[in-house]
Amino acid sequence: NQIFAESARNVAPDWTYLPYQVYANSIFNDTVGKAYVTPTKLTDGLKAWQDASVKYGSDQGFTVNK
Repeated sequence: NQIFAESARNVAPDWTYLPYQVYANSIFNDTVGKAYVTPTKLTDGLKAWQDASVKYGSDQGFTVNK
């Protein structure tokens, strides 16, 4: 809990969840999660997650900053 408490103190004050956070969470295992169970690099998984989330948000009409 000490680590989580320290981490919480370092969250940017303007940070919020995505309006489509449920979707972003639902594709985590298909993108970032692959890095834990396949030779996929973590950076590649994170990039795939970002790309898919940006596309989804844009397709839903949100203005997405990359």
